[in-house]
Amino acid sequence: MDNNPYNPEHHEPAQPTITLQASVEPTRKRRGEAAEAAFLARATYLGFSVCIPWGDSDRYDSVVELDRGFLRVQVKSANRYAENRYRVKTTGASGKVYTSKEIDFFVGYVVPENIWYIIPIQAIGRRKGVRFYPPHPPPVPRHVREIPRSLVPPRLLPKRPPPQRRAPPLPQQASGTPLRPMP
Repeated sequence: MDNNPYNPEHHEPAQPTITLQASVEPTRKRRGEAAEAAFLARATYLGFSVCIPWGDSDRYDSVVELDRGFLRVQVKSANRYAENRYRVKTTGASGKVYTSKEIDFFVGYVVPENIWYIIPIQAIGRRKGVRFYPPHPPPVPRHVREIPRSLVPPRLLPKRPPPQRRAPPLPQQASGTPLRPMP
């Protein structure tokens, strides 16, 4: 087999085939990077100029230009809905709470709801986290199904079964035969 990337018959370089496969959950750092990219996209869509600092040594993720001034922004995201809320840490990897000497605004992004919370850092105070209560809980994922009653231990079943709802009657065709649902 010839390993020469140049194909003399067609006078153009041969294109190698690349196959990518991935099946791992993103790390916390990758989720953070995705949230920062989403903030960059959203802020620029709204007409703001956004600067990204070189490296990750600063306590802020981006800088937004506003009225001839620059505001330092720290972006955090929440993916997990628990106890009727989403929770976002207001600390860095060291566990130290962000201060007004380091950032101007804290941005909490609730990923499943696609909701952005922009909070002045003074409002955070010394809190190590903030909780967000979106107007409605997230929908139940499609892969979550109800457990059949036959598999639930009797002691965990409700005392009275929930009322059964009757399905509305099927509409009648002109000939009087009921319409049948599509298979």
